[in-house]
Amino acid sequence: MDILNWLLIGASVPLIIVLVVRTKKRAKELDDRIRDYKAEQEAAKSKPGYSDPYMDFAQLMSESRKPKGRNR
Repeated sequence: MDILNWLLIGASVPLIIVLVVRTKKRAKELDDRIRDYKAEQEAAKSKPGYSDPYMDFAQLMSESRKPKGRNR
């Protein structure tokens, strides 16, 4: 029984590492999207006319959800 526990622990370590790496990657992507959104908002402030920030953010989020390359 002790060997089975060690095998399960050994098998779960790579899984945890993969999950941490994916989480960091997604957090960086989100940070980049937010930075792009803020830059677009600053650029939109200098333009005359009405700008809906919620619609702009929704478009930005929908663009980022499009699959890139292979399936996620």
